[in-house]
Amino acid sequence: FRYGLHAFLCTRRTDWAPLDHVEASGWIRRWVGAEAYEVLWRKLFDYKFYDYASNLSAAWIWSRIRRIGRSRYNLMREKLGYLEGGSSTLLDGLHADILRHGGEVRLGAPVQRIVIEDGQVRGVEVGGQRLAFDKVVSTVPLPFVPRLAPDLPEPILARFRALNNIAVVCVIAKLRRPVSDNFWVNTNDPDMDIPGIVEYTNLRPLDAHIVYVPFYMPGEHPKYADPDAVFIDKVRRYLMQINPSLVDEDFLQIHASRYRHAQPICEPGFLDRLPPRRLPVQGLWVADTSHYYPEDRGISESIGFGRMLAREVVA
Repeated sequence: FRYGLHAFLCTRRTDWAPLDHVEASGWIRRWVGAEAYEVLWRKLFDYKFYDYASNLSAAWIWSRIRRIGRSRYNLMREKLGYLEGGSSTLLDGLHADILRHGGEVRLGAPVQRIVIEDGQVRGVEVGGQRLAFDKVVSTVPLPFVPRLAPDLPEPILARFRALNNIAVVCVIAKLRRPVSDNFWVNTNDPDMDIPGIVEYTNLRPLDAHIVYVPFYMPGEHPKYADPDAVFIDKVRRYLMQINPSLVDEDFLQIHASRYRHAQPICEPGFLDRLPPRRLPVQGLWVADTSHYYPEDRGISESIGFGRMLAREVVA
C-alpha cells in the first residue's frame, strides 16, 4: 500500500524544488518502508550508481517515478511509444532539414578547442584550423568542457570539474525467440550485476528478438576496464537464467559498446551545482543531458530542450 501511495502521489506532485536537496534513498525508505526498499529499489540504486547510490537527489528519482506512473492508460495497462525506423529516423530527418536550410554537417571533424578572446567566443579549432563563428553551442558531455574551453573563468571551470557521470557498457543481443513477454524486467538477483533488461521487440515486434542489457558503473571502477567478452559472456548466462529454455543456438548475434559519460550523477543540491547553459562569454552556450534536470535523458526531453535552446541562441 505504501509503495503504491508513494507512486500515486509522485504522479500528482508538480513542485519538485523542495526535493532538490533531499537524499533519494532515505526519502524512498521513509515512504515505502525498509523492506520494500530492499526488495524493489536497493539493487536498482546499487547496480546503476555504486558508490553514489546513497548520494542522489530525490528530485531526480521523483521525475523517474512520475514519468513511469504517467505512462499508463490505467493501473494494468502501460502506454509506450517508439519511432518507426528507430533513432536514425529522427537523426536523418534533422540532417536533411539542416541541409535544406543551407546548413552544413561535418562528420569526423572533432572540435579541439573553443576560441575565446576578450570575453567573446570567436570560433572553434578543428584539425589545427581556426573556423570563425560568433555563436557556439556545445552539447558534448560537461566533463569535456574544461578541455575544450580552458579560457573560461576558473570558477566556472571548477563547477564543470566537480560534476560526475556514470559510465555504461551496453550489450545488445539478437535472439531467435523471446526471453520474456515483457518490455522491461528488473533483475533483483545478487548474482546479476545489472539493474534489468529491456526487450525492445516486445514493444515493436520484428522478425528476431532484440534485448538490451546495460551494465552501469563509475568510469573509474575496475570492472569498466574488463574486455567486451566479459560482459557478453555475462549476458548469455543471465538471459539463460531468466529463461532456462534458451540454448546457445538461440543467440544469433551479440555485441557490446560503451560510453564513459552516459548518465549525470544528480547529487542533492544538483540544481545549484549545475553550470548555467549560457556562460559568461558572449556567444557561448554549453549544455548536455544534465540540463534536463530533474528529468532524465530521453528523446522527448532532448527535442524540447533543443528547441528552447535554439530559440534562445537566435533571439
